[in-house]
Amino acid sequence: MSNGEKFSTYSPNDPNLIEKLSDNGVSISASPSLEVLKRASITDNGDGANGKGDIVEYTITIQNKGNVTLTGLTVSDTIVDGNGATLSLSNGPYFSGSNQGSAQGSLKVSETATYIAFYIVEQQAVDSGSVSNVAIAIASSPGRSNNVSDTSDDPTTGAANDPTVTTITRSPS
Repeated sequence: MSNGEKFSTYSPNDPNLIEKLSDNGVSISASPSLEVLKRASITDNGDGANGKGDIVEYTITIQNKGNVTLTGLTVSDTIVDGNGATLSLSNGPYFSGSNQGSAQGSLKVSETATYIAFYIVEQQAVDSGSVSNVAIAIASSPGRSNNVSDTSDDPTTGAANDPTVTTITRSPS
């Protein structure tokens, strides 16, 4: 290197990478982005049918697809029966962990956080024939507040940003 040029090595996972590069005269635009995926699995209560008393476990993964660290991450979850009537989750969503070790509410670049929620199937869902569930994640990028969001997608279907639907066997109460 000549003429006083500086050479530094930067890690692509450095949460302050854009700021460091900007301080050295490199211009990179912040591009915050999230991707939320939601899967459902059901634990049968032993009767051989998806029905009353079964437990639906939702696994929600939220990946930082942008180029800046995100903070203030929150997850909201809406569950309705097959007729659109509001139901209540039995538990969650709660933070299960992340693949790069960040605490709840923070996501480094490319990091994925996992949240878990549960619904114990009630007669209202049995009568309607299904439950439909959507999660929304909202986070903040550096210097901004609640400016990044995504609605969950069920990765088992080809449709984009569709709800996660679990079919329930109709049976009388």
